[in-house]
Amino acid sequence: MKFLSNQPAGTADRSLAHLSQVYAIGGLLLIGTTWRLWLPQMAFPQVPLFGWACAIPRSADVVLAGAIVLGLIGALFRRTRGCGWIAFAIASMSSMAVDQHRLQVWAWHLVLAGLLIASSPALSALRRLRWLTIGLYAWSAASKCDLTFLHGPGRMVLQGLLTAIGIDPHAVQEDIGTWAVIVMVAWEGLTSLFLAFPRTRRLGLLQSLVLHVGLLVALGPWGLNHGWSVLLWNVLFLFQNPLLFGTKETETATSEPPRANWLRTVVAYGALGAGVLLPALQPWGLWDVWPSWAVYSTRGGWCTLLVRTEEVSQLPSAAQPYVRPPQPLADWSVIDVDAWSREALSCPVYPQSRFRIAIAAALSQSVPVRVELRRSLDHWTDDVVLTSWILEGGQIPAELKRRYWLNLRARPIGDE
Repeated sequence: MKFLSNQPAGTADRSLAHLSQVYAIGGLLLIGTTWRLWLPQMAFPQVPLFGWACAIPRSADVVLAGAIVLGLIGALFRRTRGCGWIAFAIASMSSMAVDQHRLQVWAWHLVLAGLLIASSPALSALRRLRWLTIGLYAWSAASKCDLTFLHGPGRMVLQGLLTAIGIDPHAVQEDIGTWAVIVMVAWEGLTSLFLAFPRTRRLGLLQSLVLHVGLLVALGPWGLNHGWSVLLWNVLFLFQNPLLFGTKETETATSEPPRANWLRTVVAYGALGAGVLLPALQPWGLWDVWPSWAVYSTRGGWCTLLVRTEEVSQLPSAAQPYVRPPQPLADWSVIDVDAWSREALSCPVYPQSRFRIAIAAALSQSVPVRVELRRSLDHWTDDVVLTSWILEGGQIPAELKRRYWLNLRARPIGDE
């Protein structure tokens, strides 16, 4: 099949073969650490991307999970590499449509990388994978350029780094901590810039490796103790980046076909555009936070779920352990959806507000749930707009529904 044909052997082919193996092994490890996310489960609400997908039987999850694993195994070998990545991409995107929680940032990265490998000649694939990586760093840095990151997630990552290296975060002066977070964001932005130009590519490679080692220290067991999926994705970059950016352009030259098949071209540029161009739509709510590489960013706003303290026992048993104690004199308690996702599925919760609203709607079939939405008025001020609704009987107010064009209805949850 021409669309999946292999390219002549050469340095570029060997580099691409090694990259494919890095992605495939990384994918298998990531799927393995988050296996409950990809199989039928009722420990956490499953929210399809589209309303019609709610009717898909849970048995389809098993078939899709099997196809994902088989696709990654196929991607390990030269003869089946193209077919493997196509199967992986189709099965992964189908699985994400059934449950948008599966649109983990690492899974989206592997889907795009796999499509580029399957649809591009070796040298073109390496170049396109470079631009995908450069775009990832650039958009990730851009998403952190606001005060909410400076005083929120950025400070949290810094605290994890300081704790891991034995420094008391509370002993660091406020202004020093602020400048440290600014340096972290600038470091990531400069990494993308240096990687974009051949003359500074080696410096960018070194910066990227330092960046991911630092994140592993900050997010690892001696720091913030985040899940294995977060750590493994950072490890993947430590293997990917030397293969992508550690070889001079002239050293990867190989024979290329004079004209690419049109279907290959459409898939390749579609995947590259999804990773590099579509994140520009995120500030207008037309593209999600994680597919925009906005990791540890608050660009998606905040959505908090609360339940009346005296009604906690009426929640589904899967959710009850994750209700925080109420604040003094408060009648409502926060449902810690983040901790629920980490414990139940070993992965971070999908950050979109619509996803949390769908969770609230599912829980409200048992007990009224209050949804609080906060968004920044300006990226450079601390001013926020707060709106709240109370959901009952699984119903979502029409005004809230009109804010979102994707599905807000979850599959039912219950006891495992």
